[in-house]
Amino acid sequence: MLTEMQKTMLRLARKAMDRFLPQIQDSAALAQEYAPIMREWEAGTMDDPKDYALNDLRTENGVPYKCTQPHTHHGEPGWNPESGSALWRRFHGTTPETAWEFIADAANPYMTGEFCVENGAVYRCKDDNTVHAPSVLPGSWEAV
Repeated sequence: MLTEMQKTMLRLARKAMDRFLPQIQDSAALAQEYAPIMREWEAGTMDDPKDYALNDLRTENGVPYKCTQPHTHHGEPGWNPESGSALWRRFHGTTPETAWEFIADAANPYMTGEFCVENGAVYRCKDDNTVHAPSVLPGSWEAV
């Protein structure tokens, strides 16, 4: 159980991060480093909708995402960061240490120098706009 001082420190850290996070919106390494204190995405309801602005940063299941389309969530299914690729962009790893498991998403392709993990191996993307996994398009990836 957190002490009152710990709760206060956590609130202050989150307030500071809300001001600082927009500056790191395009850095996967920093976004992943600060993911533990980013605000978790929350579903809205008709009675309590949640507004998300362009470039808002949120996590879902510990993974950082950036809002790419301002919207208000009223409980619509599929509008969460993991499922709503038209609304949210997942950060791709920019180092082998920040690589996430590969996800095919045409709205959020991998760019040269970004990293992914497939079957436990880490890969670096060699071509911009890559949407296929290393096992499907091996010429666009190199094992690290």
